[in-house]
Amino acid sequence: MLLLWISSSHLTNTPPHIIGCSNRFLIVIIGQITMDPKSCTIHPCFGQREDQSRPVLRMRWMKVHEERLDVENATKPAIIERHVRKDRLDKRGGPPGMEVIADPGPSDRSVLTLQASHRSEDVWLGMDVQVDRCREHLRGLSHLHVDPRVLAYVRAAGFFTLHRLVATVPLDRALLTALLERWRQETHSFHLPVGEVTVTLGDVAVLTGLEVHGRAVTGTACRQWVDECERLLGIRPVLRTDLQGSSLRMPWLREHFQVLPPDADEVIIQQHARAYILMMMGASIFADKSGNEVQVLHLPLLERFDVAAQFSWGSATLAYLYRQLCRGCQRGSTELGGFLLLLQIWSWEYIHIGRPIIVGYHGIDGQPLPDEPPRLLGPHHVRGEDPLGRRWLYAGLSRMSSATGLGVYRDALDRMSEDQITWMPFRPDMLAELPPAGREHTHI
Repeated sequence: MLLLWISSSHLTNTPPHIIGCSNRFLIVIIGQITMDPKSCTIHPCFGQREDQSRPVLRMRWMKVHEERLDVENATKPAIIERHVRKDRLDKRGGPPGMEVIADPGPSDRSVLTLQASHRSEDVWLGMDVQVDRCREHLRGLSHLHVDPRVLAYVRAAGFFTLHRLVATVPLDRALLTALLERWRQETHSFHLPVGEVTVTLGDVAVLTGLEVHGRAVTGTACRQWVDECERLLGIRPVLRTDLQGSSLRMPWLREHFQVLPPDADEVIIQQHARAYILMMMGASIFADKSGNEVQVLHLPLLERFDVAAQFSWGSATLAYLYRQLCRGCQRGSTELGGFLLLLQIWSWEYIHIGRPIIVGYHGIDGQPLPDEPPRLLGPHHVRGEDPLGRRWLYAGLSRMSSATGLGVYRDALDRMSEDQITWMPFRPDMLAELPPAGREHTHI
């Protein structure tokens, strides 16, 4: 049995309180504090004697009961089991050691002013925080056969690298949720034990190939969207359920633009290209929480494909992802939108925790590829066309990607060390294989 002795005055002589129990150890608090500190120094003890040679544990009290902080009722066992771990058994057969666990903070609330509404509060209070529903709609695109005539216009508009990237890749929802718990909207960054890190415009350019320089992507107001769909897509949404405001249902797009007629003229080909780009937007870079809708606010920007290529779609992608992360990190949030495939690939590039192993040199059909010199970014990479993120499309996820992996990822991120992050993962020889946007904008 492991006892924790509170190093503080004003302790009442009350019986020991069992506040945590797991298969590793039993934790007992002796005494009850009547002061009102924000945190209390606790020493691991064995028997009734304080062991000063052991590391000090800082623990914040959970709840105020009138004028006192009650240890027995306020401290949740789930928190102890999650944040306190046995380090190792003493080689001489002594009792288990403990790691120093910091107060989750923030210690300085002058910067992180929104802690009270952050979802990490629920985690620290021991509430049952589940894995978020990650909204991605790439499955609907995986069954589409995109005609080469359509792809010519997709390339002209600057979305060919996105076409090469989007695929049915299983999302590691547990990893994304664990990262979301460390996102701070005050700084737009993930707060990790080794420092702060965030997705940058350079990361977007390298991993997706989207342009991060150019004209700002903005919506267009005061338009009759039914008329715009008919003008630029050639078909008028009839049912009100197909187009509500500026939200167009993705199944409607797939139904009308799945197959390009063999005798299609250039006008029809361009209409199919706009529809396909819209589907890619709704399934990836601008994925929302609806599950099956895309905003047609950007449709007028696709009227001329050469003009569409002048917009900074990568900047819009990152801004939308930031917005979704800031919404998702709120207490009570259960869903996450945005380009989650980008976030997952970014995490795999920088953070070693949760990083899968890229499947070996096998074709999409699972058959071994013919003997050839191995390519730097994988056997499926096309030099000068594919973004770096495409090399992760054939990665195999671990079992921790299920909902049960959230606690494992939390614990791993709590214990993260310097050797578990790569601050500059993109080598020059890798960048040389990428399209222009990925080669030229890595410094942003």
